[in-house]
Amino acid sequence: MIKFKDKKTDQIKFPKRVFQKADKNLYYVQFPNNDKIYSFNKKNVEFLSGEEEIEYLEKKDRRINQEVNSDIREIRDGDILVYAIERECYKCHKMTEVMTYIVYADTYENLLYPWDLKRLNEEKTVGLATLHMAYKPVEFYPIGVLGANERLDQKLMRAFPDRIEKRWSKTQGRNYAMNLCTHCGSQQGEIPIYQEINEKIKNQEPLKIIKNIRAKSIKG
Repeated sequence: MIKFKDKKTDQIKFPKRVFQKADKNLYYVQFPNNDKIYSFNKKNVEFLSGEEEIEYLEKKDRRINQEVNSDIREIRDGDILVYAIERECYKCHKMTEVMTYIVYADTYENLLYPWDLKRLNEEKTVGLATLHMAYKPVEFYPIGVLGANERLDQKLMRAFPDRIEKRWSKTQGRNYAMNLCTHCGSQQGEIPIYQEINEKIKNQEPLKIIKNIRAKSIKG
């Protein structure tokens, strides 16, 4: 079994496959239940087991090389990953796609699958740790989603101007960035999305990444 430590985040990873090219300073990593391939700088990877299982890519490995070259999204400092989930609109009851960032509440780093439950549990405040007593089906983690951070909200509104807008929330008593239903245009607030994502993190369910807003395009 392959296991490595991401020295940049101190997270332990359990990939399904690891590839490398002789001329690259990167490892290309594929995780269980997720066909996408992610790159990790070799200097940030410390193998704990299974290093002998690394697969070396040759030019003849056309399918894998095409996947690495076209699907790879190397995540750099400052990048914003945009996740998407399908959920039922509260008003028209049709399924609509909602988009959000998912970041650690203290550092605003992107959360990556497989979710680091150990870190999330260690960073819980007393309030979060006891909140599940009021909402027993949900485990609450210290994360931020769309509506939690004005700066990140602005980036997503710029990237998806027809899908995300600032709207007034009676529940929270404030204006903040919200998804709009793709069918009826009704606002999809922060709280139900936050709850649903917490549940998916608890169950180690992978989420679809639809965009990586590059750091070089979001400065300022």
